[in-house]
Amino acid sequence: MSSTVIPREKLSAYQRWELNSFDTVTDEKPCVEDAQPDAVTQREGYEAGYRAGVAAAQADVQRATAMQVMQLNALLATANREVSAIDAHLADELLDLAIALARRIAGEALRLRPELVLPVVRECLQASGRAHAPAQVALHPADAKIVRENLEEQCKAGGWIISEDPSLARGGCRLESAGGSLDASVESRWQRLLAAFGRDGAWLDTPDNP
Repeated sequence: MSSTVIPREKLSAYQRWELNSFDTVTDEKPCVEDAQPDAVTQREGYEAGYRAGVAAAQADVQRATAMQVMQLNALLATANREVSAIDAHLADELLDLAIALARRIAGEALRLRPELVLPVVRECLQASGRAHAPAQVALHPADAKIVRENLEEQCKAGGWIISEDPSLARGGCRLESAGGSLDASVESRWQRLLAAFGRDGAWLDTPDNP
């Protein structure tokens, strides 16, 4: 059986419709772009979220850092106050120790070198000048002996009489005359020294000092 090809223009209208219907059929597939979000949009959204997260983290770090700095400053201020208080306390203790040592050393020096009373008496005589009678230089009995042996002529020349006063500590003297008095006793000199350091207290004799 031979097959005869009929030209398209000689086909009937029905036949042409059937052919056209086959010709127009296409294999339509769903658009990938319509089914999935745009890749660029996804990337932009991710980057925006990342930047927002980083900014939030940085803000949290800044707040935490600022709070830590404030706490550190508060701790340093407290530490400075405590150190200052400790320093002041230590300074007071050191001053008290120095005063105690000075008193002990001075008492020991006067015990070992009783002649140290001589420059004290000389200075007082020079400061007072010639006395208005009656006038006397009061000293501890042991010191009075030393002064008589070394300064009796100077005392007489100034109108001063050497007298003994057992209540005076060794190493000092007291000048009394009609024109006034001068207290150069160890007790008074020691109190003036303490006052210069904001302290007060009496001179304490060592056991070897009468």
